[in-house]
Amino acid sequence: MPTTEPTFGWTVPEDTDALADGAAAMRTLAAGVAATIETVRIAAGAVTNGTNGQALVTFPTGRFTAPPRVALGVHNYPGNQIVYSVDQITETGFRVNAYNTTNGQGAGVAVNADWIAVQTI
Repeated sequence: MPTTEPTFGWTVPEDTDALADGAAAMRTLAAGVAATIETVRIAAGAVTNGTNGQALVTFPTGRFTAPPRVALGVHNYPGNQIVYSVDQITETGFRVNAYNTTNGQGAGVAVNADWIAVQTI
């Protein structure tokens, strides 16, 4: 007899369920996973741009229906203190800014970071 997975509420088979019911159980589980995935939209990537201290990121077409939350993880930039920020977030993309606090420059600073964007529907 199938049971309910506690975290997401998916219907999952028990170890004692009949093997003959396996295909139906897998279809039920897949439908539950697909329904869960539809409630969260995610995109991720890396950005590297060596000019003007800015880089524009474009999300995959149609991924988001509203501006998502964006998190940025920066790469090592030896010898300098670089401050990164994200702005102009829309459902189609965002801008990453880099500012070198060591020499007070933005122009010419390489933007080198990983990002992830998440929208909960």
